[in-house]
Order: sequence, then C-alpha cells, then structure tokens
Amino acid sequence: MDQDTVWVDDSYIKVEQKDSASYFFFISEKYAEKDLSGYIYYYPSGEKRADKFKSDNGRWRGWFAEFYKNGQKKSDGEYHKDGSYKGKWNTWSPQGELTQTFEYKNDFSPSILFFRDSTGTITVRDGNGHCYLPDKVNDLLARGKVRKGEKTGTWEGVSETGDVIYREEYRKGELKEGIRYHEGREIMYEQISISAYPIAGYEVFYKYISQNLVYPQEAITSGFEGKVFVQFSIDENGNMIEPKVVKGIHSSMDNEALRIVSNFNGWVPGYHRGVKVKQRMIVPIVFSLN
Repeated sequence: MDQDTVWVDDSYIKVEQKDSASYFFFISEKYAEKDLSGYIYYYPSGEKRADKFKSDNGRWRGWFAEFYKNGQKKSDGEYHKDGSYKGKWNTWSPQGELTQTFEYKNDFSPSILFFRDSTGTITVRDGNGHCYLPDKVNDLLARGKVRKGEKTGTWEGVSETGDVIYREEYRKGELKEGIRYHEGREIMYEQISISAYPIAGYEVFYKYISQNLVYPQEAITSGFEGKVFVQFSIDENGNMIEPKVVKGIHSSMDNEALRIVSNFNGWVPGYHRGVKVKQRMIVPIVFSLN
C-alpha cells in the first residue's frame, strides 16, 4: 500500500491507521459523474467490497452495490441526494439467494415486498406475510405482520433474551402510536425518529455563522470560495462532539469553518423511539467573495 491508498472504517469514514480500518480504496480509481464522485472499495485482503459508491459532500448518493468476499452481491439500491434510501433495495445471502426486497418511501418504514428468514423460509411474498427484521439502531429484532407491503397491526422490538423493548401499532404502514420500555418507564411516541436541531432553530444557527465567520485573508487573496462541509455529532445531552471537516477547500478556510461550528452551543438531541440518541450531522459553511 502507498500514498494512493486510503483506509476507512465500517461507515466508510477515513481513518489514519490500517489496524482500525475495515476497507480501503485507491485515490487513482476516483470517478466522477456531474456533481458526484466515488470510489471502488475493497476488503483488506483485496476482494471488492462496494462498487460505484457515489459520495456527495459526505453523504451517499446515487447507485450502490455491495459484495461478499466470495464475490456474490450482498445488496444494491439507490440513495437520494440527502443520503436517504430511494426506491427498491435488494439483499442476497452469501450463496446468492434473494433474502429481502424493500421499497423505501422514507428511511424508517419501507414497504416489505419479499423476506426470507435465516432458515431459508420465505415469510413475505408479494408484500404479504410476517417477518423478523433487524433493528440496527436498537440492536433488536422487530417482528410483525405485513399486508400489501406495509406494516399492519402490532409490531414489537425484541431483544436476544426475548424481552419486548418497544411495541408499535400500524395501520396501512403508518405508525399510529408506540411505547418504549426504557429503564423502568413507558415512553409514548408518535414518530420513530426526530433529528437533533439547534434550540433556537436553524435560522438562528446560520445567522450566527454569517455574523461570526471570518474569511481568511490568505483565501481572499487567492480567490478561494465555495462550501466547507463540517461533520459532528450531537450526543444524548445535546453536546456537540467529534467535529471534523469531511470536504474542504483550503486549510485556512477549513480551520475557520471548524472553529465557527465548534463554538456554537445549544442543541436539542435526537430521539429514536422516544429515547435520546447520539446523532451524526453534516452542515455546509459557505465562503463567498461576492
């Protein structure tokens, strides 16, 4: 491996040490299409992991295909501009058997068109049946009935020990109400996920940016302008942590964008099924000479 090689973790975020990496890509294999760019990712042993990833300013966008080490396709589908899932996504087993087909209208409640369980039994066909779905956010299994592709009736999130962690009521795929059993409490909710946001709103956040951003003289002299994308997380207490530039322009502008974002205080944490969660976010900081 040389300077052409970039190592990334499970989330495809760049890491400095090979020992902490899951995959890698070659800078020289970068491809572009309109305002998109991407790479082919590989397992450390050299097998192809993902093909035609298109990343736009730190968010996945466009067509995507993922592979097992044996070369069998693992999944494929498409991302919206904002990085959310778009349309039909298919998943296969390492042996090449179709295991699921979902159709996304939003990130949290896709239509379930086909599902094959871990024993190889087809439990949903043509959008009808029942299934156990992995709930990756809560590390659970979600179980319930499917009718015409949509969740219907009672769905439960179940732990490995069989404990019910949440219970939700659906009608034609729409969540009517949910109960989360958390630390001895019953928490009611009507939305699966609520994103973190500035306490005073994004209008105040971007007003703070425009009033306090200092355009580096070096960048002005050189005529540099554009957007710097800063990634950070809002933890369960509303604190900003782990800020970093994911797409920059010039070191002086990158440092200023990181400074201005890091100095902003006052965030409401995100919620998932009624419980506060850590959430990763990306914001653009605009430098314009006009």
